[in-house]
Amino acid sequence: MITRFTVVGERELPDHLLFDTVSALRHLGWLGLSERRRISHGMEVMDVRGHVPPVTFNHEGHDHEQMLRDLVSGWNALGVAAGVVRGVLVDAAPRLVIMGAGSGLADPDEIAAFSPSAGELVRGVRAAGGEVVEAGESGERTLQDLVAKFGRPVVAIGDDVDDLPLLTAADLGIAYLAQPAFREAVDAVIPFPRLDAALPLMGLWRSVLRP
Repeated sequence: MITRFTVVGERELPDHLLFDTVSALRHLGWLGLSERRRISHGMEVMDVRGHVPPVTFNHEGHDHEQMLRDLVSGWNALGVAAGVVRGVLVDAAPRLVIMGAGSGLADPDEIAAFSPSAGELVRGVRAAGGEVVEAGESGERTLQDLVAKFGRPVVAIGDDVDDLPLLTAADLGIAYLAQPAFREAVDAVIPFPRLDAALPLMGLWRSVLRP
């Protein structure tokens, strides 16, 4: 399965840490690794893609998923967004982006009006043909209903523990300014106050409209 590991920083990403990340992914058995670095909206982004063969055991007694979470956490500790993207979202834009109802992210058009980075997120998703909506009181049920209407893949963004069922049910769950215990259960984490950092995590950097 092709998998992507993406890091997004508000400032220049240290070369030695990028090298260490690639080395760690190679140690985990990722094959045919390719790297791409770029600047998007003043943020530096690096994608590492590779083929991850199915495994039925842990390499040298290590838990692969925990090691990936540790990589994400390491970047988060430095104030850098990071995440693991699997499946169709590695190459395809999301059909739907859901904002968690348990957070202050609920109404996409409202947050786009008082937050520039949220506006970039909404415009970027819509420019790629996706939809940005808020979750209802029951996020998981809302996800099922919206998937029936719009299809997959689905990205969910939340900052509250009440959003966790929604984020874990989505194809990509992104924790935004969330507590450490919450971060451990999701695919990607944005530890700084820029919602548009979700765009490169989704692979939507090309759809950003403002240079």
